[in-house]
Amino acid sequence: MTKRVQLKLTGAIVLAGEVRRAREVVEVDGSTARNLLARGKAVLDAIQPDEGETVPALSELTVPELRELAVEYQIADASKMKKDQLISAIERIEGAA
Repeated sequence: MTKRVQLKLTGAIVLAGEVRRAREVVEVDGSTARNLLARGKAVLDAIQPDEGETVPALSELTVPELRELAVEYQIADASKMKKDQLISAIERIEGAA
């Protein structure tokens, strides 16, 4: 499942040969998003499914899939959480977006 991720930049960067400014929202692939998030160059804005792809309910995801999503959302201690805790934490983040 390839995801497009919307990020809000925290500082100016060069992306695909273009200078992008702080507070600008950009859409990138998952690996680029993880890189920018890990380096503190962006914060998560939204995750977009590919065209024609449906998004399963959080309750339908497995614990490893929920943990992967929690990592993308930068949720602390996701590796120690149970399924219901992961769902609650993700819902809080998604509700705030």
